[in-house]
Amino acid sequence: MPDTGSTDLSTPIIQATTMPDSRLRCKDYLSTIDLMVLTLITILSLTAFIARILPTPGLNIPASALLAPLMSLGHFLNAVVTLEWVPTLQRHAVIYVMLLPTAALLITLARLTFGLRVLGFRSVLIAVGFQEVGLGPSLLIIAVVVGVIAAMRPWMRRIRLPLYARISLILAITAGIQIFFLMVGSWQRSHMIFNLAFFPVIILAMMAEGIAGTLDQSRPATAAWRLTWTLALALVLFGLMNFGPFLKLLLRAPELMILQIVAIVLIAEFLDFRLLQDWQNRATALISHFKSDSLPLPIQNRKKRVAVVRNKTSYGTIGRLGPQAKEGERNASLQHLIDALREQGYAVKMFEGDMTLLRELRKFLPPHPRTGAPGGVVLNMSNGIQGVGRPVHVPSLLEMAGVAYAGPDPLALSILCDRFTFLSRLRAYGLPVPDFRLIIHWRREPPDLPFPMVLRAYDTINDAKFIVRTLDEYSGALSHLITVQSRGILCEAWLEGTSISLGVLGNERLRCLPIASLIPRSQHLECPAPIESQHVPRYRSIAFRAFRSIGCRDFARVDMVVDRQGQAHVVGVYNNTILEKRGAMAIMAHAAGLSWPQLAGTIVELASARCGVDWAGTSQVTVATTSTAKSVITGTSCQNFRTIINTSGNE
Repeated sequence: MPDTGSTDLSTPIIQATTMPDSRLRCKDYLSTIDLMVLTLITILSLTAFIARILPTPGLNIPASALLAPLMSLGHFLNAVVTLEWVPTLQRHAVIYVMLLPTAALLITLARLTFGLRVLGFRSVLIAVGFQEVGLGPSLLIIAVVVGVIAAMRPWMRRIRLPLYARISLILAITAGIQIFFLMVGSWQRSHMIFNLAFFPVIILAMMAEGIAGTLDQSRPATAAWRLTWTLALALVLFGLMNFGPFLKLLLRAPELMILQIVAIVLIAEFLDFRLLQDWQNRATALISHFKSDSLPLPIQNRKKRVAVVRNKTSYGTIGRLGPQAKEGERNASLQHLIDALREQGYAVKMFEGDMTLLRELRKFLPPHPRTGAPGGVVLNMSNGIQGVGRPVHVPSLLEMAGVAYAGPDPLALSILCDRFTFLSRLRAYGLPVPDFRLIIHWRREPPDLPFPMVLRAYDTINDAKFIVRTLDEYSGALSHLITVQSRGILCEAWLEGTSISLGVLGNERLRCLPIASLIPRSQHLECPAPIESQHVPRYRSIAFRAFRSIGCRDFARVDMVVDRQGQAHVVGVYNNTILEKRGAMAIMAHAAGLSWPQLAGTIVELASARCGVDWAGTSQVTVATTSTAKSVITGTSCQNFRTIINTSGNE
């Protein structure tokens, strides 16, 4: 077939984010009643605040009939509903509490309206530290602690410290650094060094952990920007803490806290613009227009995130219902897959495919705040925990929740789970399959198929399969299967010949890995298979048609049996469970010049391109020219496909 999906590498490819629509818009998360209540609260709070100002000495506002009630209310509020009576020694504690809504409002405005990434609410704590020991000593101790923890973070990851042990170690190290400064300050008789020991240790440890965690998931530049904006917000809060008129106003008018709370809700609803979130990408896109010979330049704010979903436990359900997954269906260690993806530069995390999945994925793969584009890819390796159609459960959840994932959709997986439907569909598309019959009721007479034949369960989840060569063997196998399978028994003709496997990668444009064949005696795969070259295009064409007819996506392995006449029959199409480091797909990829990490990365990139994943919360910008001679998939230089094209076949 002609290749209609090729990329012209002579023309630069530029993918950039369009400018956001910054007009006021509503997310429609707040109902009409919610808005009415918020409006009423705002009016009452503003009325109380204005009433306080009216009787202020020096304003000399005449007491008209309209303003007289407000001035009376103001006198009452200034006398009763105020915190100016708090003793001076206790005021700093009260001010810290009253500044929390102000800090939350500033952080919300910075994060949602301006799109400035910060280290959570640590700026509030840092501002408290500035207030306790002074600005200069605080910045110095922050630089030392963050530098030490960031330097030790790779070692902590290598020894696989769990969360609580990691935080405990960071706390201990931070405390040790402060004690060191205490001793040095005493020896040197330096008041400034001595004061470094009195910066709140919890604040230092939390900030160091936040920086180290950001370094795990993002580039150092991203961590530096987040720390910079966090310190900038902390400086603003520090300035407010030392601005007397503002503090006096907070103590005099506590209703300002209510106005700030309402403002936070309204900003989240109406002002979620994130104006500056894409500024680095836009600048790079503008520069790239003037660079004709630039190398591929992916711009991203964090590492690409991949969630690997498995089923290792069976207790993540509300109750027990339906057939349970067998122990052999549970995933063995997937560390080889995680290590491969991390080697390709992805941030990878393992998740259990149970009722907690969507809650955890929402934290790890948040969508783009404006467009809703997926923020990462799920690599589904789960087989389900219980019930009917277990392999379809996790993809159905992901489809409903709008989470990007690799592999077939639930409809295609349901076909693969039903062997009768699978073979019937391939036959309807004109593909060669083994002759088969569906047995619904027990009967002694075998179907009109020659011996030997294969008896197996109707669905592919039940792996019970019998090769029968005589009538007695047929009766015994049928009796056994009838007891465990009520939906019917599938009887297939036994095919004598060579078993081959073909790995298919792609979506709109398909690629076929080198063909592998099974060596009968050793049960090992030989790749490339010793097949006459004139038959290879036909086998690849059958694999592509099987891939399309089932509705596969991204990757699949098509198994065939080639009979003595050279005719290939499709006997299986497999997806989620085929990604093994020493499995057939890895062997075929190795023959195509792809390492195991490159194969895993290629599958993730195919899924991300299909789903329109926004890897860094913003679109990426990539320029590819003839001088680079590389194909581009969604902003990622992918030489892997080029290798496949040269060594294998394409659709």
